[in-house]
Amino acid sequence: KLKEEDDSNNISIKKLTTDNRNLENEVASEKEQISTLETDKTKLKEETDSNSIFIENLKREKKNLEDKVASNEKQISTLETDTGKLKEESESNKNIISRFETYQTKLKEEADSNNISITKLTTDNINLENEVASEKEQISTLETAQAKLKEEDDSNNISIKKLTTDNRNLENEVASEKEQISTLETDKTKL
Repeated sequence: KLKEEDDSNNISIKKLTTDNRNLENEVASEKEQISTLETDKTKLKEETDSNSIFIENLKREKKNLEDKVASNEKQISTLETDTGKLKEESESNKNIISRFETYQTKLKEEADSNNISITKLTTDNINLENEVASEKEQISTLETAQAKLKEEDDSNNISIKKLTTDNRNLENEVASEKEQISTLETDKTKL
C-alpha cells in the first residue's frame, strides 16, 4: 500500500511539477504580455498626449482661420462697397468728360466762327479805310457784327474794342471831312 501510495504521489508530483512549469511559462508569457501592454499603453498615452496638443493646436489654428475668414469677408465687403462707389464715380466722370467734350466742340465751332468774323471785320476795316464815302454803312455793319461777336465769345472783346476805336476814328474822320467839305462849299459859295 505504501508503495502504491508512493507511486501515486510520484505521479502527482510529476503532474504538479509539469503543471507548475506550465504555469510558470504561462506566468512568464503573461508577464511579457503585460510588459508589452504597458509599453503599448505608455506609447498610446504619449500619442494621446501628442494628439491632444495637436488637437489644441488645430483648434487654435481653426479659430485663427475663422478670424481670418471673418476679417477677409469684412475686407471683401468693404472692397465691394468701394468698387461700387468707384464704378458710380467712374460713370459720373464719364458723363462729365462727355459734357466737357461737347462743350469743347461747341467752343471750337464758336472760335472758328469768331475767327471768320474777325477776318471779315479786318477786311471790312481795310475797305473802310479805302472807301471813306461808304464808311457810315460799313460802320453800322461792323457794329452789328461786333455785337454778335461779343455774344459769341467774350475773348474777342479786345479785338472788338480795337475795331470800335478804329470805327470811331473813321467816323470822326468822316465828320471832319464833311465839315471840311461844308467849309469848302461855303467858301466856294462866297467866292
